[in-house]
Amino acid sequence: QSITFNFRFDLKKNQSPYIPLISLFYKTLHLTFIDNKKVNVNLAVSSLSVLSTTLEGFCDSETASEIVHIIFPILPMIFTFYDSLTAQLNEGNASTPEVQGGSILMPIILFILRYCDGFQFLNYFELLSSDSQLRFLDFLCQITDDQMIHSITKSAPPGSVTELALTHEITFGILIFLGFFDKINNLDERIIHSTFNLILHMLKSTKQPSDSYALLFKTIAFFIGRDPTKIFSEKTALLSQLLSATVELTQRKCYNARTSAIAFIIWLIELESKDFKDTPRCAMLLQSVT
Repeated sequence: QSITFNFRFDLKKNQSPYIPLISLFYKTLHLTFIDNKKVNVNLAVSSLSVLSTTLEGFCDSETASEIVHIIFPILPMIFTFYDSLTAQLNEGNASTPEVQGGSILMPIILFILRYCDGFQFLNYFELLSSDSQLRFLDFLCQITDDQMIHSITKSAPPGSVTELALTHEITFGILIFLGFFDKINNLDERIIHSTFNLILHMLKSTKQPSDSYALLFKTIAFFIGRDPTKIFSEKTALLSQLLSATVELTQRKCYNARTSAIAFIIWLIELESKDFKDTPRCAMLLQSVT
C-alpha cells in the first residue's frame, strides 16, 4: 500500500522507468513467484489487486499511460508464472470450481493491457522465443474465457460490473494489443494462426456484447488485408475455420452479430473475386460450411 499511496509522478519531467522502490517491489514479487508458497503468493497477488484498484480510481488516461510505462514488467512476470500462480490460488476452491484464482490477477492485467505503449510491448514480445510468443497468445485466450469472465463478475461487489461490460472491456484491451502487431513486418506463420484463434475465441463467446462484433471483424479484416495471399492461396484450413465461425454468428439472435458476420462474408468473397479469381476457395468453403 505504501507504493500505491505514496507514489508521486511528475508528467512534466522526463522519467526513467527505473525507480529503486518499485524495483525492490519487482524483486520481491519475482522471488515470491519463484518460491511459490501459497500464503506468500496470496499476499503478493492481493497487493497487485490493491495497486490496480487504486490506480483505476485516481489516474486519468494520460497519467495511467505513464505509470504503465513503469509497471509494465509486472505483466511479463504474471505471464511467466501464470500456471503456478493460478494453481496456488485455486487450491482449496475444489468445492467452488466456478471461482478461478486467476480472476484476482485480471484487474492489473487489464490495466496494463489498456494503457501500455506499443513499442514497449513489441520490444518485450520480440525478445520472446517463438514458442513463448505462442504461449503469450494462448495466455490471452485464457483471460478471455467465459468461465473467467463469470468468476471475475461473481467476485466483484454486487452490481458493480456485468459480464457483458467486462467482456467488452477485455475484448477492447486485447484488440488494442493486437493492433501493435501492425509494426511487425513479417509475422511468423504460427503467430498468425494463433492470432486468428484468439480473435475467433472472442467472437464465439456467448457473453460478447453487440458493440464488440464490428471491432472484432475489423481486426480480422486488418490481418487478412496485411497478406491476403497467405489466407486465400495457402491457408485453406484457416479460411475454413474463419468461415465456419462467421456463418455460425449469422444465426445469432443479436442483430449486430448477424449483420457484422454477413458483411464480413461479403467482404471476404469480394476480396477473393477481385484478386484471387483462379482460386475461388472462399465460395467453395462457404458452401461446405452451410
